[in-house]
Amino acid sequence: MKIRYELKDIDKVAQKIYERLDHSCVVVKGDLGVGKTSLIKAISPYFGIDQNLNSPTFGFISEYLSDKKMVHMDLYRLKSVNEAFEIGVFEYFNSDAYCFVEWPEIISQLLPSHHIIELEHLGLHTRKLNFI
Repeated sequence: MKIRYELKDIDKVAQKIYERLDHSCVVVKGDLGVGKTSLIKAISPYFGIDQNLNSPTFGFISEYLSDKKMVHMDLYRLKSVNEAFEIGVFEYFNSDAYCFVEWPEIISQLLPSHHIIELEHLGLHTRKLNFI
């Protein structure tokens, strides 16, 4: 699915993504500031989450419990695969959680089956999204 959207329409895009999820792991790629966390935040209400979702940049992982368990990982500062094991990244992949992973490059070879969301700036308020 390829979509060009205005930021004001992010909730509609989030719903389309949620309706197409058939893997519990979703890799979200894009440059800094493209809106990876904003998109994950827009998807979270479909999991029954009403908490304010923020990027877990310094803690790596945020877990949200509601109707379904959702985990948001920001691995930007991750230094090694060993560090990923130490902080429990792979335990979440083997749980019943839906995992949204930003900056997965260091662990990319060890990810389970997953969707990929690629985001790209097209302008100040416009994004291009490719959902695989």
